[in-house]
Amino acid sequence: MGWLKPDRSLRPCPLWARASAFGISLVLGGMAAAQPAGDISLNHLVLGWIQGNYATPLVCKIDGASRRGLRRILIAPPDEKMKTPESVVRFNDLEAETATRCFTEIGGDTPNITGELVVRHPVTKLRETALRDFKLELRRKRGFDVDIVRGELVMQTIGADSAPTEPVDFRGGKLGIHILRSGADGLRLLQDLPSPRKVRLEFVTRSGDTYSFSAALSKPIVSGPKRERSVARPQSHP
Repeated sequence: MGWLKPDRSLRPCPLWARASAFGISLVLGGMAAAQPAGDISLNHLVLGWIQGNYATPLVCKIDGASRRGLRRILIAPPDEKMKTPESVVRFNDLEAETATRCFTEIGGDTPNITGELVVRHPVTKLRETALRDFKLELRRKRGFDVDIVRGELVMQTIGADSAPTEPVDFRGGKLGIHILRSGADGLRLLQDLPSPRKVRLEFVTRSGDTYSFSAALSKPIVSGPKRERSVARPQSHP
């Protein structure tokens, strides 16, 4: 069994921890300084801000025992360079074949989610005001809403008797990533995960179905994408 473990990478990142209360990273500041203002778009900046490795806690029943673990979600640049910048949202398989149930400590049962989505911000034009627009939107909304260009997720119910689940098509939907406010239930769920940014990820299909997670950013992505495996070791729930 290789899926559940405390993620040792969930430590504060010094550079990002010194960013503003709204999470404006030094990485993005360097990006803007390295290029003429007219050579970047709001889409560039938003994708740079959302990219990283995220984790959300859950508990699974395995062999009669409750075991803590992390669902991992990677948001990274695509493997191929696109004319219009995009990001790939990838859900890692929990690899919990023998689990009879998985759930969060502040909610109900949660499925094993696998698949990839491609996202981008609706404002893709290059403009001199991109950095200012980015800061204003981040302060006003505490995050961003991006378009889901294409992609499907399989949300498989946990348990040996569960029937195969059809993929959910998210094309034409939205992904919202917003910093959790003080006192939010999600912060209680994430309290044991040191992180420079704790957010609510909300995936909405074109028909309005919504799937949301509270997640902690473990490490931002500064350069190319990194594929992570959910290799882990079970740990007993106290």
